[in-house]
This record gives sequence, C-alpha cells and structure tokens, in this order.
Amino acid sequence: MVLDGWALVRQFGADLDLTGADLRGADLAKADLRGACLDGADLTGANLKRANAMAVTATRAVFDGADLRASNLRDVSLLECSFARADLSSVDFRGASVTRSGFLNADLTASFWEGTEPHDCFDFQRR
Repeated sequence: MVLDGWALVRQFGADLDLTGADLRGADLAKADLRGACLDGADLTGANLKRANAMAVTATRAVFDGADLRASNLRDVSLLECSFARADLSSVDFRGASVTRSGFLNADLTASFWEGTEPHDCFDFQRR
C-alpha cells in the first residue's frame, strides 16, 4: 500500500507542528488535525471539508479560497489569519478565539459561533 504525504497528515495530523507548512491545494478532507500548530502555514485552496481541527492554533496562517465546510474548529486560537473567499459554511467555531483575522468574501452561512465573538476582525459578516 502506498500513502502520500497528505494521506499521512489526514490520518496522523493530530498534534502535528505544521509551522510554515506549504499546504496550498492539499486534500485534507476529513483530516484529524486536533491540536495541530499551523502558525504561518499556507492552506490557500486546500480542501479541509469535514476536518477535525479542534484546538488548532494558527497565527498568520492563510486559508484563502479553502473549503472548510462542516469542519470542527471548536476551541481554536486564530490570530491574524486570512480566510478570503473561504467556504466556512456550517463550520463549528464554538469556544474559538478569533482575533484580527480577515474574512473578505468568505461564506459563513450557518456557521456556529456560540461563546465566541471575533475581535478586531475585518470583513466579518455572518449570514
């Protein structure tokens, strides 16, 4: 059996240090990324649909154009991240800390934000 790098991250991504990782266009659908560090990572155009990213930390990470539909982002810590044109529909952000992050043209339809209020974020419009 042959496993590519994305398959390994999808299966064993919990608690990984992915600081500065180039994950542009990566297929991480249904990935287990619980507790991973994504500081400075570039996830532009990545497929993170239904990923479990609970308690992830990310500072200055880029999620522009990424598909995060129905992902679990509970208790994440996001600082100065960019989600321009990202699909964040039905994402669970409950308990998250989201500070100085951008959501230009992001789809936040039916996302869950109980117990969370974004601080100093720009272009943030829940539908």
